[in-house]
Amino acid sequence: IATGTGTRTTESLEKGLKSRRWQSIAHPTCYGRFVPDTEDDKLRDGTYRTSKPNQSFEEWMLQVTTKAVGIEVNVQISEFTLQNHKMMLLSPEILHHSDFSHTRRTALG
Repeated sequence: IATGTGTRTTESLEKGLKSRRWQSIAHPTCYGRFVPDTEDDKLRDGTYRTSKPNQSFEEWMLQVTTKAVGIEVNVQISEFTLQNHKMMLLSPEILHHSDFSHTRRTALG
């Protein structure tokens, strides 16, 4: 996975973008899941999946499934997650919608 960091402004692009480093989540059930090295250490090493003393299964499941992930790429199921929101491609029909076409022409010139 290759990505860059920065604001993508003209000034930032002239200075050059830094490469973002990705690491696999180091837990046996997380093969194929990658997060940037800027993410929480507990997320990168997989220890966020460890239950706390006296924690119920429901509490543990909530902890594991709603962990505040900034960015994650899961290559097993082709998912990109940004701020706990799964990203997906828009339906091809949206490209032909008049509002979308107008916005694209206006924003992109």
